[in-house]
Amino acid sequence: MRIRIAWVCALMVLVGNSCQNPVNQRAPEGHGILPPPTAGPVQLSKVASQYAFVADTSGLFSRTVFETTRDTNFNIAIRDFSVPPKTGPLNLRLTGAAALEMRSGQGIIKIANESTELRQDSIVRVPVGASIELINPSDRELILRVYLVEDKQR
Repeated sequence: MRIRIAWVCALMVLVGNSCQNPVNQRAPEGHGILPPPTAGPVQLSKVASQYAFVADTSGLFSRTVFETTRDTNFNIAIRDFSVPPKTGPLNLRLTGAAALEMRSGQGIIKIANESTELRQDSIVRVPVGASIELINPSDRELILRVYLVEDKQR
């Protein structure tokens, strides 16, 4: 019985020593100074996303999420608008009646010279032809989703 225990202990010492050698060895690659970063912007894809925000002349960024023109009397469109941090007032021109839903951030909206504070998940109704100003005093971008109904008869 004692001989078996001695053999098991000797075997464990041998296995332990053989496993310990690679721990102290260093890999030949991966040491030294890193190469300098590549110059210029990195393009992740050769194809531009159809849902990417696009800058317009007013300073807003927008994208069309959904649009239909099947009905002969009206169009329905869903658009997202992004207001950069610390900007405003920026004018938003809509061609029909709309509901504005605050998706992220917080800011101030002026509809026909009436100021309203916007918080996430708040919804504001906008009548046809009303002047809209967006102000983003915060450090984060403000994203609005606009549900727009445009009358084709006008």
